[in-house]
Amino acid sequence: KQWYQRRVRGSRCLVTMVGHSHTVRCLQVGLGVVVSGSYDHTLKKWDLETGECKATLCGHTAAVLSVQFDRGRIVSGSCDNTIKVWSFSTGDCLTSLFGHNNAVTCIHFDQRRIVSGSLDTQIRLWDITTERCIHTLDWAK
Repeated sequence: KQWYQRRVRGSRCLVTMVGHSHTVRCLQVGLGVVVSGSYDHTLKKWDLETGECKATLCGHTAAVLSVQFDRGRIVSGSCDNTIKVWSFSTGDCLTSLFGHNNAVTCIHFDQRRIVSGSLDTQIRLWDITTERCIHTLDWAK
């Protein structure tokens, strides 16, 4: 739901986005869109003004726990232990990164790297170009 907040008399809902078949776990807002990740294993790209679902991204085999996007890519982390990189414009899955041994709970990326955190107690640094993990921090050791 998108809310309009007035300073004096409270808030009212402007748009309700309906489409996931299970709980929404994560989202990011920007560039006139909302990208949401869900326990239904999908991500959805929504038009912020109309609430219309513009794309459904399928590929994870478990709940999507984390998402971030920019003008070129959407990056998601999941309970299937993977990170997926998607095309922002087409919604196609560009690559999958494997290395975590438990759910990927948080991600952040820039033009060259992805940083991921997982329930396996590891933080991994990935090179986007080579699609390889270049450093691992393990907090359990």
